[in-house]
Amino acid sequence: MRWILAALMTTPLFWPMSDARAANPASQPQVILRPSAIHVGGSIFVSGRRFVAGQRLVMQAACPTLNPQHPAAMIVRQGPRVNARGAFAGFRLKTPITTGGHCTVYAGESRLGVLGDAVYRVVPSSQKLPLCSKIMCMHVRAFLIRLKNGTQGTVVVTAWPGARARIVISGPSVKTKVRNVRLNWRGIAQKRLRVALGVIKSIKAQVAVTAHLGKVRGSAHAKFAVIPGGR
Repeated sequence: MRWILAALMTTPLFWPMSDARAANPASQPQVILRPSAIHVGGSIFVSGRRFVAGQRLVMQAACPTLNPQHPAAMIVRQGPRVNARGAFAGFRLKTPITTGGHCTVYAGESRLGVLGDAVYRVVPSSQKLPLCSKIMCMHVRAFLIRLKNGTQGTVVVTAWPGARARIVISGPSVKTKVRNVRLNWRGIAQKRLRVALGVIKSIKAQVAVTAHLGKVRGSAHAKFAVIPGGR
């Protein structure tokens, strides 16, 4: 089985973080969770950086923490393989059943200790989730720079790490362009492309972006802003 569910566990799977790593936060792997709050039994998307390139991680969610003195509801699952830059994004992790409160996600190597962790909140089903935990809140910025032989557009999308986004550029005097991107561990994707043969036509263009990660979706739009550039 790829994952194991244990209702009660009193002994953590991972060893504690080493003193040297804990004393130097700049070298400590970073774990990011989206959304920050879920309903009971929901899923969380895990991303991170500063791991060893090519490392295969083990993911664990425990409520509230992996404290050996207090039994914890927990889930252990084989996690993603870290890319060449030491990062991963958008790994879906099913969470343990609990009545509510705070829970912790741990990323590490089996029996080699916790490498990074982050906290999320479990909200009872009778309560509403915060808006940006229910849908994917997004932000889009679009810039134009005038070049000697045309106009280059840059679109920057900010949303949940690991999400896949569809960028559509359109306008009354601009040929519609469609590009697909995947957001990195920080939740950012940037795309550069030629928009039109002149600033006047290009500034009438607009950008519409839709994104999804699992069943969660979001959308945003923006107009191009002109910035100085070579001519």
